[in-house]
Amino acid sequence: DDYSNYIGYSDFGFDNPLLIPAGDRTVASARGENEYRHDSKSSTSWTVPALAGFYTCALQCANENGIELTPAKFYELAKETGQPIFNENNEETGRAIDAKALCEKIIELAKSEHSFGV
Repeated sequence: DDYSNYIGYSDFGFDNPLLIPAGDRTVASARGENEYRHDSKSSTSWTVPALAGFYTCALQCANENGIELTPAKFYELAKETGQPIFNENNEETGRAIDAKALCEKIIELAKSEHSFGV
């Protein structure tokens, strides 16, 4: 949960990309309740299902708050609310998606739209 532990880079050479967790993570285990396993190997292909999950959660939050969330708006808000990730030279290399901050921003937008009667 500590974004300062993240290492961000783009396999595709994008400058300051939206970073999606792609591996080396602890997940629920099928062995039983309250059991976990650590996956230390990964690949970039893991970002696609992770991103789909983040988008699904954001859509649910948006729908519950009366906000239309297009893919473009999702990307814009995810970059805005993402946690900055820095390299060894203290240069920002991208922004790691932060689902909690993203949903909080969607709720904030809904409140501001509803307060102005939009």
